[in-house]
Amino acid sequence: MVDAVAAPLQRTPLHAQHVALGAKMVPFGGWDMPVQYTSLMAEHQAVRHSAGLLDRSHAGKLEVLGRDRVRFLHAMLTNDLKRLAPGQGCDAAFLDHHGKVQALLHVYGLEDRLLLTLPPGLVEKT
Repeated sequence: MVDAVAAPLQRTPLHAQHVALGAKMVPFGGWDMPVQYTSLMAEHQAVRHSAGLLDRSHAGKLEVLGRDRVRFLHAMLTNDLKRLAPGQGCDAAFLDHHGKVQALLHVYGLEDRLLLTLPPGLVEKT
């Protein structure tokens, strides 16, 4: 019997900063990701009264290019992309031809393309 060797976890560009700040790191979708720093209450208070940063390096990413990109995606997503100006973003669900949700994602409007971020492992399927 041969033991399977697990692939090493990927690290985000912010990994060293997470570790230096005392983050508890856990495996998530093949990535070594922070799950907590001090206490949940302290973190909650910090983002309520100041600011927070969410490391989404592990998310799947798709770029949609072309003149008809907005019209093309508008018919498959649950949000109104026609109102999305460059520099804005919105949450949406990607639907199949029966209207069933296939993926929850975020759409960022850029000058010449749309950037979609979705859960790890769903880029190819989507």
